[in-house]
Amino acid sequence: MALVNKPDESIFASSAKQGEVDNFPDLLRGWGITFDQTQGIPPMEWFNFLFKRLDEKHAYLMQRGLPEWSATQDYTKGSCVQFDGVSYRALKNSKNNSPNESNSQYWVRWGFALSEIAQATLTQYGITKLYTGYDSQSEDLALTPKTAYQLKQLIDSNTRALGNVIPNSKKSSAVNSNSADTVATSAAVKTANDNANGRVSKSGDTMTGNLTVPNIIVNDPTNNNNSVQIGDDTKLIDVDMVHTVGLQATDNANDAYIAYGATKKRFGFDGVNFSAESGLGAKWHGSNKQGEGAYVDQYNSLAPYYVDVGNAMGANIYYPFIKGKVANGHIYGESFSFGYVTPGVINQFGSGVINLTDDVQGNKQWHFQHDGIFRSAGDVISASGISLDALYNNLNTYSNKLNELINGFTATWYGSHYQGAEVYKIKQGRLMIIRMNIGVINQSGNYYLPESFDGGATAIAIDSGGGQNNVGAIFAGGNVVYIGINKGTNVSVIVIGVKN
Repeated sequence: MALVNKPDESIFASSAKQGEVDNFPDLLRGWGITFDQTQGIPPMEWFNFLFKRLDEKHAYLMQRGLPEWSATQDYTKGSCVQFDGVSYRALKNSKNNSPNESNSQYWVRWGFALSEIAQATLTQYGITKLYTGYDSQSEDLALTPKTAYQLKQLIDSNTRALGNVIPNSKKSSAVNSNSADTVATSAAVKTANDNANGRVSKSGDTMTGNLTVPNIIVNDPTNNNNSVQIGDDTKLIDVDMVHTVGLQATDNANDAYIAYGATKKRFGFDGVNFSAESGLGAKWHGSNKQGEGAYVDQYNSLAPYYVDVGNAMGANIYYPFIKGKVANGHIYGESFSFGYVTPGVINQFGSGVINLTDDVQGNKQWHFQHDGIFRSAGDVISASGISLDALYNNLNTYSNKLNELINGFTATWYGSHYQGAEVYKIKQGRLMIIRMNIGVINQSGNYYLPESFDGGATAIAIDSGGGQNNVGAIFAGGNVVYIGINKGTNVSVIVIGVKN
């Protein structure tokens, strides 16, 4: 678009005579105030004030360029202001947060003068002076490309001079290398000589010390009886099965054990079952599926982990099937288990139990009974935070309130009062509603309700004979209502008010 003409600096009504400019009475309401004060027609003085106000704002922006920060102004992210002669930019929405606060999270300096930018150092950003040369130890100068060129020439010259020298990278002390590009050191020659003097003969030999090797492979392709005997009665054997190694006693081919630690606790196979002389612990336990099928078959089927506790014979005993234990500090240890508790009476069902026991003898149990009932040791909280106890209490409260409301509601029929009247009362709300059919009346006057109100009330009268005539009603207190008509009318009235 074309460049807009530069505005002049004249301010509208700045030379107005006395009385020609008057403050606008309510800027926030706007022209609506004219309906309250000037019959909807704004006076000249208000127009002069508003146009003068707009020109003064434009003149302010033309003078300042950027507006000065105001404590009462709402600023949005990206707003630009000046404060004490320095410009700032808003980092986030704010109000009444001074821009020059130290480490402000709302404002940041914006539009620096060149004289404000410090010289760069190792610890701060700034302007850096250029330097051509490579003999200075200064840490506040920046090298030019010419310096890089001079350094490259120096490096190339030194590289050519070192071309006939064997670099350390080409020297090797290895005795197992087949490289044709390295030179053996004296250390490599000595190692090779020592290895030759201390070798073990392939035809057989006796070791006088320890033998350390990375791997031992025992594999005689002519038979499947490969083994390594350790001690006088146990050996590792090849069982001729894929990915499998065996452990076997030399005097009994059907059992074998491994002992662990200084206590020599054993784990192994006795010919029938695997057993361990202590607990089994692992990061995780895996098992093939076992005992899958219908629920009704689970009593007679096994499982990947199975515990048979035998017959309790009427004793009240808790049998843990799976248990975990944890500690967190000094008196914050707990044991958590899944199990079953027998009832202490023979020929009765017990219940499945989740048990939580802490190290200060606190116990909590969650029971799953034979009849399907679940009993919790405490409240039950849903994922959305709803408490079962609170829900139960609220339901009781609501039930009581509903009963109070139902019991507090009464309805009474007065059949002989005029042409009939109904009275409804809600005790809790101290509310009474009366609907009364008066019949045809020919003159205005007081009419009487079957019961009295104890306070204020509102009366409504209608033409119940066709809705054509005007009818008015005023509550006159107690059980009196005034009915106003201009001709004979069949009148019904409704009164709503306070009843103690």
